[in-house]
Amino acid sequence: MGMTAVPHQQVELASASYNRCQKAPEFFRAFYNRFLASDPAIPPYFATTSFDKQEKLLQHGLSMLIIHARRSNPHLLTRLVERHGPGGLNIPARLYPVFLESLLTTVKEFDSSCDEAVLEAWRVTLAPGVALMQGDPA
Repeated sequence: MGMTAVPHQQVELASASYNRCQKAPEFFRAFYNRFLASDPAIPPYFATTSFDKQEKLLQHGLSMLIIHARRSNPHLLTRLVERHGPGGLNIPARLYPVFLESLLTTVKEFDSSCDEAVLEAWRVTLAPGVALMQGDPA
């Protein structure tokens, strides 16, 4: 695997931030409200979505991305990659940065300990998994 390991301290910083965010029951809904409003191409993907279920899927997906950063294993994300890839929802690669910025803005809103170091930790931690989802195995 040619992927560079994510530094342990970065993963732990992002993981601790995620734990703080999850304590707010409205964190995931606030993310989706922001994400859906961020690009007109996004709402159609959620036209028939049950957000109660979708929030649980997002919670699981983010956890998987963090675990993947901890110990790189592309098989860990197989279902996530397939669901969002050409054989599934076929999410365009250009929407992943929109997802990430919506997420980071929501993290800033809900994590009282959030600062630039925490946001950078999130970016570095999620980058390998997001690259896989965009179809870039590097």
